[in-house]
Amino acid sequence: MVDFVRGEKGAPQAISEANFQASRLKTLQTRNSAAYKGIYALLMREGAPDFRTGERLDDQTSYNDNNIDIHHIFPKHWCQKQDPKIEKAVYDSIINKTAISARTNRLIGARAPSDYLKRLVEKDGLPESEITEVLASHCIPAEALRKDDFKMFYNERAKLLVDLVEKVMGKEATRDFDAEPEDYDDGSSDLEE
Repeated sequence: MVDFVRGEKGAPQAISEANFQASRLKTLQTRNSAAYKGIYALLMREGAPDFRTGERLDDQTSYNDNNIDIHHIFPKHWCQKQDPKIEKAVYDSIINKTAISARTNRLIGARAPSDYLKRLVEKDGLPESEITEVLASHCIPAEALRKDDFKMFYNERAKLLVDLVEKVMGKEATRDFDAEPEDYDDGSSDLEE
């Protein structure tokens, strides 16, 4: 490994044979998993800024001063109130989480995404286009949030996260699940290209 890092040898077998299964995204629910931390690190590497401030989350001062943590994109309480109810295993997966500041999370509260996006524009004066760019840097489809469409959001974000992993790994992931929340436990069809 040391020789590889120094550029003196090729990638170790563990790296060259590494594979990522898209279905893993469904099971990443706590920060105890290396893969969960990896997705979080990739988003920070992409420069994903805080929704409210627009500050990059990879800046150490911003990270410490603003109490950055992983929070729900579609708030937990909002998901629980839907009919039919969105299952906990679905809304608690990394697909529905991203890094934001504690203050931003308080502003979001239990509001529908369309509501909290409007509040971000009104309260903090961020232009709509800037919020769209911020969301894109988090691999979040802005249109799905504006429509409060969890299904659209879940499908598109899963694909975007897999694309990000593939980009970093330099090879295709195993697209081994259908991203539809209703088919969460099914896993019988491939994630759409």
